[in-house]
Amino acid sequence: MYRPHLRRMTLAAIAIVGLSLSCSSSSPSPTHAEARHISHDTGNLPVDRLPELEEMNRGELLEDIHPELQARIRLMYALLEKEGIEIVFVSGYRPFAWFDKPNRLASWHNLGMAVDLNLRHRRSLEEANANYAEDRHQWERIGEMAKGLGIIWGARYDDIFHFEWHPGYHARIREHEFNAFQALAGEELDDHREIWHRFTPSEMDPDDPDCFGGCIEVPDEGLQILLDLLR
Repeated sequence: MYRPHLRRMTLAAIAIVGLSLSCSSSSPSPTHAEARHISHDTGNLPVDRLPELEEMNRGELLEDIHPELQARIRLMYALLEKEGIEIVFVSGYRPFAWFDKPNRLASWHNLGMAVDLNLRHRRSLEEANANYAEDRHQWERIGEMAKGLGIIWGARYDDIFHFEWHPGYHARIREHEFNAFQALAGEELDDHREIWHRFTPSEMDPDDPDCFGGCIEVPDEGLQILLDLLR
């Protein structure tokens, strides 16, 4: 279970520490209206705005990804930075023409639904892999934060750098889905933005055996409220 720094508390406690929520408390969660009122009264949110792309390390790579994924990644970046974990983006949208895995139909990168990132102090993905044991607590914190924002961390299929968001869809794009994407975005998926309207939160069971990798991860309520406040 995701257990973020942002812990669920009573409204009185939230007024002191901002949107700090705990998954284990039985106290009722604040409504969005109550959270807005609290944030305006205290100015004590964990972060007070979403960083602009140009303020993030290689944030320009997020320019052509789904706007909802972009917003979640921007919040994750700000919260991690607050904790002293600096990341740098490695990849965002990638044209379908670059895709070269014969055992898969396409990558979520080809639809602007995935990003790759690294720890800023590691010069390459190879160096990060080689030093994973040393950096493990940072990577696990990144993965934990991503999960709380409904983002799938690729560590579950041995890719610690990969993060994707595609509510309602399998981790690997299936043939009927790929055909539908092509019908909207063209054979080479050049108009990939045309498929973005298909991705909305879903109630699909993330433990469904047909959803290896997770069709959707349910966002942490506190993180979701914070994201809505900062949009």
